[in-house]
Amino acid sequence: MKKVLIIALSSLALVACKSTDGNSSSTQASTSTSTQSSSAALIGPALNAALSLYNQSSNESTLADKVQNELSLTSEQAVGGIGALLSVAQNKLSSDNKSELGQLIPGVSALDSTGLTSLITNMDGVQSAFKSLGLDPSLISLITPLVTQYLSSQNASSGLVNSLSALWK
Repeated sequence: MKKVLIIALSSLALVACKSTDGNSSSTQASTSTSTQSSSAALIGPALNAALSLYNQSSNESTLADKVQNELSLTSEQAVGGIGALLSVAQNKLSSDNKSELGQLIPGVSALDSTGLTSLITNMDGVQSAFKSLGLDPSLISLITPLVTQYLSSQNASSGLVNSLSALWK
């Protein structure tokens, strides 16, 4: 349950960033600055809540821990980056692969209910989400193998792993 809430809160934070980013592109520079400030105001509380729940969860090594430690990211960046990748996966995978992914990563289906999957429909959306999290989009190519390795260690089918690898290129 806590993992579901973590993903949902992180997803909401990304949604807030994405929706305010769209508004800032059509405004003047001074308005853009205030929009960025309001974006930071929206993302801060959601990420703090997600981090609080994350810290209360068990000490077992999780996918987010692995990404955070191997790439020297904050927990917010790790969870948000994984959430963005999983959002595009929810949009593009077959129903069988989506079902398997949901069994391997509890809470992934919560991305649909947050509306994030309607905003991140392709890899361009993932890149935008990474930028919103303060991550260079080149990190996508470093995070995706960690996710697929984790899924393989959880006995994911080769069909799911191959589909995700092709999708996230």
